[in-house]
Amino acid sequence: MEQVNNIQILKNQIRAQLKEKREQISFDNILKSSDRIAHLFLEIIKNNDFNSIMSYCSFRNEVDTDFINKEILKMKKILILPKIENNQIIPIRENSLLGLKKNKFGIYEPDGYCYTDKIDMIIVPGIGFDKKGNRIGFGKGYYDKFLKNYKTVLKIALAFEFQIINNIPTEEHDIKINKLISEKKLYHFSD
Repeated sequence: MEQVNNIQILKNQIRAQLKEKREQISFDNILKSSDRIAHLFLEIIKNNDFNSIMSYCSFRNEVDTDFINKEILKMKKILILPKIENNQIIPIRENSLLGLKKNKFGIYEPDGYCYTDKIDMIIVPGIGFDKKGNRIGFGKGYYDKFLKNYKTVLKIALAFEFQIINNIPTEEHDIKINKLISEKKLYHFSD
């Protein structure tokens, strides 16, 4: 139990440090870096056979996903966005970004029915990542719970280079990502 508490303390410290760094990024730098990340991401989509992609709506100073979400729809791919309901993620197919509403956290989300078909790729948000594919989210565990049911699906993250650190402490329930795109490069992780 003490080791779990120590891991949680370390994660909270890393989370706080990276959130503070993220809050200091200028809007101009967010747009420039997000544009580069989006173009690297879209190259992956164009060069692979991904039909259904789960994304999310960026929040505060995250990598901007608005352009990516619009491009997924323009490519006639299935766009799935998360909705938080009863402390869990519900995947919802979205055909337009116009009907999104802010949830209790201030994050835009869809209002629809649970998408139950195949998902080819999941874009996973996070506050921090390491070079082994580990991630730190906002601390609620929504994505780790959700991703348990999608172990074989490609999980990709979008992050600014400063969000990538040497080591993130992990717990048994933590789910790794397979790829990470920063404004500088594409990282690949093996299990």
